[in-house]
Amino acid sequence: MKPVPFNRHILVSKEDVEKENESLVLVPEEYKEQEPFAMVRVIKAAQDCSREWNSGDRLIVPVHTIETLSYKAEKYSLVLENHVLIGFDDKK
Repeated sequence: MKPVPFNRHILVSKEDVEKENESLVLVPEEYKEQEPFAMVRVIKAAQDCSREWNSGDRLIVPVHTIETLSYKAEKYSLVLENHVLIGFDDKK
């Protein structure tokens, strides 16, 4: 069963971007500073989106706008189309 997004949502996968920060303050190992924005990759877009989003397109969105839902042990990440801040076209 393949997921199909609706209502202008884009099904995405989060890209892990690890960056090493040197801290001047000693913090616990498990503390992780969260970035305000995330790079995601388009898996599939709803048919009613205002533009065509291609599978594999990379987008930057605010982290708090990524909705993650679980269904039958699978996790799906969705972003509403109007939360996309910038996109990168890898074809050129």
